[in-house]
Amino acid sequence: MQGLINKNEIDRANTYLSGFSKLMRNTLTQSEKDMVPLSVEISNIENYIKLEQLRFGFKYQIVVAPALSNLQTEVPPLLIQPIVENAIKHGISALGANGQLNVSFVKSGTDLVIEVKDNGSGFDIARKSSGKGLNLTSERIKLLNRQRRLISMQTESGGNGTRVTITLKQWL
Repeated sequence: MQGLINKNEIDRANTYLSGFSKLMRNTLTQSEKDMVPLSVEISNIENYIKLEQLRFGFKYQIVVAPALSNLQTEVPPLLIQPIVENAIKHGISALGANGQLNVSFVKSGTDLVIEVKDNGSGFDIARKSSGKGLNLTSERIKLLNRQRRLISMQTESGGNGTRVTITLKQWL
């Protein structure tokens, strides 16, 4: 926001401030819950992406399969957001308008499959990361699985970007 103000982009700074306050309110509200409607989680993710798009100028697409549009399913709150954050921060922020982020939600049998894909330079998956996002998400998935939630996360990364797939098994 400071950068927008310094560049005298007052309208964009106001848009950012408004979106940021909405994101903070939603994050605080959702973080207290065990589950939230999928539609709420998607809305929160889109709000976050729009804020980052103001900063970095990348393109994005969120695709929700028609089979999910009328389902009343719930998901753990803020499970996907750290993955989206990593994709933006480490994957596409430096690419500007050439950056591309795709987030999809599909139904596969009784599974809910969520995929976050970027076109950044990728990273070495085998190398231990000092970052918190993926590590905390992995730990959270382990905790949810102990509560009989069947969730898996797969990461593929290379020169043409990174893809993280979260599968919520027998969720639908």
